[in-house]
Amino acid sequence: MTTVLNPAPAPKQISEKLLQLTDILVPNETELEMITGIKVTNQKELDRAAQVIHQMGIQGLIVTLGSEGAFYSFANIGNGFVPAIKVEAKDTTAAGDTFIGALVTKLSLDMNNIEEAINYGNKASSLTVQRYGAQPSIPYESEVNINS
Repeated sequence: MTTVLNPAPAPKQISEKLLQLTDILVPNETELEMITGIKVTNQKELDRAAQVIHQMGIQGLIVTLGSEGAFYSFANIGNGFVPAIKVEAKDTTAAGDTFIGALVTKLSLDMNNIEEAINYGNKASSLTVQRYGAQPSIPYESEVNINS
């Protein structure tokens, strides 16, 4: 079993026991800073924060960067960046939840399709932010596939 943790909303502190049970951590920049103590404003700081996360025993890190896209770092795969899909956002309420939900439906057990899975999550969340509300804004799989 692979465990995925989204530490939202940004916690003041996360339990070490919870982090030890986490395979993939999916924070935004603020949440990543709360966990690592590193304020992320550039690639060098992202890489340094990823090293801290891996030293905690977490194999995978995916940092959501809003309109910029997502950074990933996996101990056994390496790291990279997947750009966001540019849209005019109306409501970002469910963007993160949609991204993670869509991502995990496509991610293979060996994580070798990480960029494809992140891109799929980006597509789903790009549809979500163009709508209002939380649950009503989350697209069906058929809508994401049409827009692929």
